[in-house]
Amino acid sequence: MNRPKAPRSKLSRGERIRRAATGSTAINRTANELLPNELLAYIFSTALITLIPKRHKTFLALVCSICRRWRDVAIEASELWTTIYIHHQKHIPAAEIFLKRSKTQLLDADIEVTFDQNLMLPSRQVFSRESRLRVAESMSAHLERTRTLSLSVSDTLDTETFSALYRLMSIPHLVSLSIDVGRWSPSASPFLNSICSSHSNENDGSPLSIASSSSLTRLELTSLASAHLEYKDVRNIFMYSPSLETLILPKFGRSRGGDQEENWPIIFAPCSLRSLAVHLEYTHAEDDEFWSTAESPCPCILSFLRFPNLEYLEVVGESLLQSQSQRPFQRPIGIKNATLAAVFCAIS
Repeated sequence: MNRPKAPRSKLSRGERIRRAATGSTAINRTANELLPNELLAYIFSTALITLIPKRHKTFLALVCSICRRWRDVAIEASELWTTIYIHHQKHIPAAEIFLKRSKTQLLDADIEVTFDQNLMLPSRQVFSRESRLRVAESMSAHLERTRTLSLSVSDTLDTETFSALYRLMSIPHLVSLSIDVGRWSPSASPFLNSICSSHSNENDGSPLSIASSSSLTRLELTSLASAHLEYKDVRNIFMYSPSLETLILPKFGRSRGGDQEENWPIIFAPCSLRSLAVHLEYTHAEDDEFWSTAESPCPCILSFLRFPNLEYLEVVGESLLQSQSQRPFQRPIGIKNATLAAVFCAIS
């Protein structure tokens, strides 16, 4: 008489991975124990390359849960903890652990902070005043070893929390900077002035801001109205970022000009700049008297820039902008790849 077999208990996904990693036989366990620490750390590092930033914490937590040896190897391998990801208040403790375990390694930081509750977001996604100050202070202590920084904030009214700490910092290793400001306030000082514009040391005149980095090769300024990108901002960015290769200006909005702007001297971009991408919103020329005739020059900052070695140019815009265009745009000499969906400015 055959007795029914007792049902096997289902293993959790974590337990299945743990058993597969540590080995279910004596031979596998021996092979795992003989694997050099350096090779084991390299395997972990290779796996991280395939993951998006927000998955690094989950992966490393799983690695540390396999066995004591794996945990020790992972913790000692500082190169595994270089991705700082903060998009929620609950990410802060893990980010602080990453900052500590990364030791002196260069960092890649992805930070998104929502300040107020007027953006139709759940309250749990909104950072408290204490939380955003904690984020700003934690990162400011490690800016000198930051390699890439993506900083997204919801409102300029509260960006002083970050800019007050960052404006005096020097970031010699920064190669990529992306700034996204969700909503601009007319009464607030431009965030770009605090974060990107150059501030000099009173003693030696040396620049001390994020954009004042000879190593910066990529700059992206998102949700930026052209009224907030002042002439001196662009001049300083180019002056103190001589190695800039890529400049991205998405959502470039309304522009207003006048006699003062018409007297501005031409700004020449660094010879290293090869790529320029601009997204002109329909507000770029909305209700602007300068578009009454085809001969009227665009008063925005783009008309005062010159790009001697530009190879890639992308200018796109809203459908309304495309239908209102009053003059054709000639492809600048030297451009190898151009996407010109909508252009008002004389970019050259």
